[in-house]
Amino acid sequence: YAVVSLPSMLTGFVRYDAKSGIPLNRVLSAGQFLPVVVVKATSETVKAIDGSSSQMKRRIELSVSPASLNSGLSTDMLHEGMSIRGKIRSVEDHGCIIDLNIIGLGGSSCFLKFENVKGKYCILNDEDEENDEESDDIDFKLNDGRIYDFTIKSLPQQSKKESSSNIIQLALENH
Repeated sequence: YAVVSLPSMLTGFVRYDAKSGIPLNRVLSAGQFLPVVVVKATSETVKAIDGSSSQMKRRIELSVSPASLNSGLSTDMLHEGMSIRGKIRSVEDHGCIIDLNIIGLGGSSCFLKFENVKGKYCILNDEDEENDEESDDIDFKLNDGRIYDFTIKSLPQQSKKESSSNIIQLALENH
C-alpha cells in the first residue's frame, strides 16, 4: 500500500498488488497525476491505550488499477480521442503492448507506438535502478507494469471482411 495525501480528516491508501513482483516505484512515479477510484470508505472510533480518550479514524482505500477504473466499460463504448487507463504489459521493439482490462478485449489488442509518445521517454529494463534526480526531464518511463492514462488514437475498422489489424492504437501525452 502507498499512503496518499488527503485533507487532514482522512487517511488514504492506494491498493497495490504486491504479488505482481513489480516494485511500486516501477508502476507509478512521484508527482504523477492520476484519477483514482474509491474502493472502500470506513469510519471507526478508536480509544487511546489508557482509555482516557477516543478519536474518530476515517480511512479510504483507493485504486489506480485499470481494472477498477475501466470496470463497466465495454468495447462498443470506446471512441477515438477517449482517455483511458492502461497498464504496460510489455515493451517491444517498436512500442508497448497495453492492457486496458476491458471485458471482451484481449490483453494484447492495444498497442502504443513509440512515435505516438508525445514527450521525452525512457525505456526501463528490469536491471535499471530508477533514479528520480536523473529523470527530471523525462515525461514518461516505459516498463512492464507501468500505469498511465492513454488516448485512443484509432480503433479497428468494423467491416464484414476480416481486418488484417484489429489492434487499438494508443497515444501517450501529458494531459
